Amino acid sequence: MGSIVKRSTGYVTTSQTDPNAVNEIQTVTLTSFDGTDSFTLTYGGATSSAVTRGTNYSSSGVKAVVEAMAAFTGGTVTVYDTAGTTTALTDGGFRMVFSGSVGGKNLTAFSVNGTGCSGSVAETTKGRACKTVTMGLGCRYGQVLRVRAGLFEDASSNDLDITDSGSRSVWVASGVDTNVSGASYDEFRGDDGTDQAGNAVTGQLLDVFEGPLTIKVKTDAAASGTVDLFVRGIRQTNEPKFRERSTGTFVVSAGGAGSSSIHLGEPYAIVRRFYIYGFDSSTDLTITDALSKTIYTKTGLNAAAGVNVVLGEDGINASGSAAANVLPAVVQGPLTVTIANGGTSTSGYVKVWVEV
Repeated sequence: MGSIVKRSTGYVTTSQTDPNAVNEIQTVTLTSFDGTDSFTLTYGGATSSAVTRGTNYSSSGVKAVVEAMAAFTGGTVTVYDTAGTTTALTDGGFRMVFSGSVGGKNLTAFSVNGTGCSGSVAETTKGRACKTVTMGLGCRYGQVLRVRAGLFEDASSNDLDITDSGSRSVWVASGVDTNVSGASYDEFRGDDGTDQAGNAVTGQLLDVFEGPLTIKVKTDAAASGTVDLFVRGIRQTNEPKFRERSTGTFVVSAGGAGSSSIHLGEPYAIVRRFYIYGFDSSTDLTITDALSKTIYTKTGLNAAAGVNVVLGEDGINASGSAAANVLPAVVQGPLTVTIANGGTSTSGYVKVWVEV
């Protein structure tokens, strides 16, 4: 086996009771609330009984009214002032912290219906279900080269936070859809905090981390999915191992398309270079790995004389310009090479050099 290994959480489910789940906090702001003004709260289509200033407008009074609502069965709320520091309420409003059956869950906002006053509600902290997983690197130190997350919530509401044993941030992704029509969140890591086009990106810096890692997946409500990491362990020798792999010659029909496979000789590898030779003067090339991730794609190549693509470490091509699709890609074999051409039937081959 090579130095790159795949680590996986397996199929896991986020929970409202996970130690890192987050309880929803909503802040109610009251305007012109004086005298014997009153208000009701609405949640989930149910409206509370009245809260009246000078009567039951207190932390315990608001708590009792909210917890008695039909749509709030089993839920618990703790009521503070708007700063969240004391249970002594002012006329300016209050803060509600939710727990119990509604803890660790993103809630719809309450609304305020005032008599003699007005009010608004803001989501101070979004409630989140969570799954916390501890994952070994397969070695003490390693580099995380690629992160995949699949399923969980089919919306842009999934958060992924990975730290190492020293609490250093390995990967952060917030508000992502990890189940877009069945396709996973799937990202490579660069060596310099840039994406594949050479643009600065938060959470992309490649570094050496110490295992085990702590993976936290957060969702609006309980949801299931997987997180996979591709990790390069620190070698005992400083010399990487390189291999040349090839499709061999294959034929593409006139005006059509053809495909071939490249087996890496290892389950996982880092692609460092491509060489495309033959075909015709209008060749479209796409290379994907076994996880359907596009590793390289280019249209209109004149490959008759050979085209050489060296993959840089930092989103920069051989001429020093920012270029798409030039990061070294950690892949799972085999690779699938698809060639389309606009001319006559033609043949050629694709070679790839990989580090394992």
